[in-house]
Amino acid sequence: MRKQNPFSVFGIAALLTVSLLFLTSGERQARAVGPAPERLIFQDNFQRADSTWVGPGWREYTRRNDQVQGADSPWRIHNGALYFEAIGSNSYIEDFIETAATFPVDNVRVEFDLRASVATSKGYVGPTMFWSGNASERAGASNVSSGPGHIGVAAFNSWETGGARGLVISTHGGAQVYKDQVLSGVNQPGFSRISITVQNGKVTYQGQNSSALTVALTQPLGAGAQRHWTFGARLYDAGVSQVIEIRNLKITALQ
Repeated sequence: MRKQNPFSVFGIAALLTVSLLFLTSGERQARAVGPAPERLIFQDNFQRADSTWVGPGWREYTRRNDQVQGADSPWRIHNGALYFEAIGSNSYIEDFIETAATFPVDNVRVEFDLRASVATSKGYVGPTMFWSGNASERAGASNVSSGPGHIGVAAFNSWETGGARGLVISTHGGAQVYKDQVLSGVNQPGFSRISITVQNGKVTYQGQNSSALTVALTQPLGAGAQRHWTFGARLYDAGVSQVIEIRNLKITALQ
């Protein structure tokens, strides 16, 4: 009579049955359930034909001094990236785009790749990236006239920080300025990956090859809070050039 191979299908099944008997109920439950999966809620890699139109799912705005209006802006699609290029003047300019839809903010992470060239040692110049309320409520690149405060990050290039250096984290009604930090991807070679996470009453900025910065929100978000995601550019310095490129945007719910 032929001996049964201990590694036959029946042998393996028997071994698995015995192994499971020795697992505690907690271990069996942990193995069955596992960690809660993340859920993708919005994505745009901007990989489409060159166009002055940013594309479906987005709205464009311009702000000149105190006037915000929906209008074609310098933001466009160029070489497979969201692209901005402009020359500053001695007036407050902010051009931005926002998602047409609003999305949950709490327990959510936003990720994208950024490369920017900012040439200034004076004025308020640099890219911005925020969770924001309605466009009509915006009073400037880092504050609002009414409605919810911005949550996110901006390059803080200004007289106060000595030029093209520094960043500010906006905290839903307040802000934390880091004069000696540089927003990843600004005046650096290549694209840098950036993530902005809102969770447990805090906002965390993580730039590629840099330490994470976490700041408490100035005020609670409120249950079910939703905002538009925005990318913007500030220009307040005559003759100053600025180029911004963004790729691979992903917004993910963490729970």
